[in-house]
Amino acid sequence: MIVCIWVCMVVRAEAPPKLPGQDITGTVANMPIATDSSELKPPPSSPLSPEWIEQGMKTWDAPSLFQQINEDATIIPIGKGAIFIPRLSDEALEPATEIYNKAGKLVVSGPSGKKYPLLPGEYSVMVGSGSINQRITKKVFVEEGKVVPIIPDWCGLSIDVVDSNNVPFRGQYELARIDDFDAYGRSYGRDITVGERIKTWILKSGLYKIFTAGDSYNTVNNFITVRLVPGEFVSVIVVENLKDLTLKIMGGGEVNTKALSAKRKKNWKYNLNVGGTLMFNGNSDRVVTANTKNSGDVALLSMCDITYKKGTNDWETNVFIKEGIDISDLKNAEVDYSADQFIMTSLYVLRVILPWLGPYCRVDLQTRLFPAVTQFAQGAPNHFFITMAQDSSVKGIDSTHTSKQIQPSLSPVTCDAGVGTNIDAITTRYFEGKFRLGVGYSYTNAWGQENIVDSTYVAARKIAPGSGIDSSQLANALTRNYIILQEKPFSLSDYGPEAGINVNLKAGNWAVVRGDYRVRIPIEPLVKTNRVLPDWDVYTTVSWSLTRSITLDYLFQYTLKQPLEEVAHVDVATNSIFLRFSFNSR
Repeated sequence: MIVCIWVCMVVRAEAPPKLPGQDITGTVANMPIATDSSELKPPPSSPLSPEWIEQGMKTWDAPSLFQQINEDATIIPIGKGAIFIPRLSDEALEPATEIYNKAGKLVVSGPSGKKYPLLPGEYSVMVGSGSINQRITKKVFVEEGKVVPIIPDWCGLSIDVVDSNNVPFRGQYELARIDDFDAYGRSYGRDITVGERIKTWILKSGLYKIFTAGDSYNTVNNFITVRLVPGEFVSVIVVENLKDLTLKIMGGGEVNTKALSAKRKKNWKYNLNVGGTLMFNGNSDRVVTANTKNSGDVALLSMCDITYKKGTNDWETNVFIKEGIDISDLKNAEVDYSADQFIMTSLYVLRVILPWLGPYCRVDLQTRLFPAVTQFAQGAPNHFFITMAQDSSVKGIDSTHTSKQIQPSLSPVTCDAGVGTNIDAITTRYFEGKFRLGVGYSYTNAWGQENIVDSTYVAARKIAPGSGIDSSQLANALTRNYIILQEKPFSLSDYGPEAGINVNLKAGNWAVVRGDYRVRIPIEPLVKTNRVLPDWDVYTTVSWSLTRSITLDYLFQYTLKQPLEEVAHVDVATNSIFLRFSFNSR
C-alpha cells in the first residue's frame, strides 16, 4: 500500500518553481584564461597571422601581452568589462595613460600594464609622450564581462646618454620625428649617482632623429637616427662629449633589444664586451731626417655589465677598463701607458611594494691600475731627476736612473657613495612630479704622487735639511738635461644632503614645460663658517609648437657653486630662445 501511494505521488509531482534572479555562477571566477600567444607559431601565410606583434613582444622589456593580462589580479565587477593597456617596459618608466568616455570626459588615468574596469560603452584611450596633440588615441568598445586588450601599434624608445667611458650621466639631447615632422623637444639622460632610471618614450612608429640640444632640426652633424617599428621596444645609447663640456653627440646606436629580451626571465644577466687594437706606423722623411720615426700602440677596451632583478630587488654593476701601451720605443726600460682607467659603478634599488617609491644605494670607484712613470729618451746624456718636497725644498738629485715613478698603482682613487629615495609623487593628465631625497659622500686620495714642474719652482734654491745636497750640485743639474718632480699627495672628502624635483607640465595641446631643480648642501662650509652655502642646478625648458613645422623653445639654466675656496665659486645664469623650423619637399 505504501509503495502504491509513493508511485502515485511521483507520477503526479511537478517541478519546483525557478529561483528568482539571474544565475551568475562562475561569472568572475571562471573567466577564460588568456593563452600566451608568444608560444604559438601560426603559419606566416595565414591572413590572421599576428606575426608582427609576436616579433614586437620579443623586444619588450616586459612580459608578453597575454602574460601581463593573466598576471594582473584586478577583479572585474559584475555588470562591467575592462580595458587592458599593455606596457612595453616598467610601468613606472612610461607616461600615464588616460581613458575618456564618449562625451570626452576623463574617466580614469593611471599606469600601463593593468586592467581598467568600466561600464559597457565606447571609450577613447590616450597613450604616449609629448604634448596632448602628439599622443596616440585609440577608440575601444567595452562589453560586459569581457577584457578588451589594446594591441600596441605604438613604439617604446629608451635613450641612455653615456660619456666616452660608457658611464651614464645626465646629458641633454633633443628628439624629433623626421619622416612626418614632429618635434618632441629636449630631454635628459639618467644620473646614476642618485639612482635614476631611463625613462621610456611612447611614440608613433616612424623615423626619429636624436641630435645635440640646441642644434637645428636639419643639422648634418652630431646626430643619430633610429627607426621605430610598430609594437617594438628599442634601446638606444647616445655617446656625448663630456670632457670639454660641449655635450656634442659623438656617436650612438641601437642596442640588441631582442637578445636582451630573451634573457628577461633570468634573474641574473651579464654582458661582457672585450676589444683591442694593435697599431704600427712608420714615417720616413728623406728631407727632414729628424721626422723619420716608427710608432705603435696596443689598446684594450673592456666593459662588463652585471644585473640582478628579482621581485623588488634591482641591482646593476658596470665595470669599465681601458688600457693602452705605447710601443713606439721598445728600448725604454719602463712601460709607457698611453691610457689607464678603471671605473666601477654599482647601484641597488629596492622597489618595495609601490612602483613609484625607489630607495637606492650606490657606490662608484675610479682609479688607475698600473703605476705611471716619466723617463728620459734612451741614451740621453747628462740627465738629472730633481725631486722636491711639498714645501718646494730640493730633497734629492738622481743622475743614475733614466725613469722614475710619479704615481703608484691605484693612485689616485676616488670613491663616491650615496643613499636616498626617488618618489614619483604626482601623475595626472597635465602634470607629473617626481621628488628625490638623499645623502652623498665623496672621497679622493692620491698617495705617492709627484707632479712635473718647471724651473721656477726651484728659483729660491732651497735645500731640504739632511738631503746631503749642496748648492753647487743643484746649480750643475739645472744646466743639464733635467726633470723636476714635486711631491703632491692629497686627500679630499665632501658630504652632505641633496634633493631634487623633476616636473613635466603639458600646457595646452601644443606646449610642454620640463623642469629639473637640484640642491645640495655641503656640510664642510656649515661646520667651518656656521653658514649654509647650498649648491643649485636649475634647468627649465618650454617647448611650444607654433605650427607643425615651427617651434619656439625657451631655455633657462642656473648654476650656483659656493665652496670655501673663493676661486672655485660659480654663479652663472643663461637664458636662450630658439625659433626653429623645418621644411622638406618630398
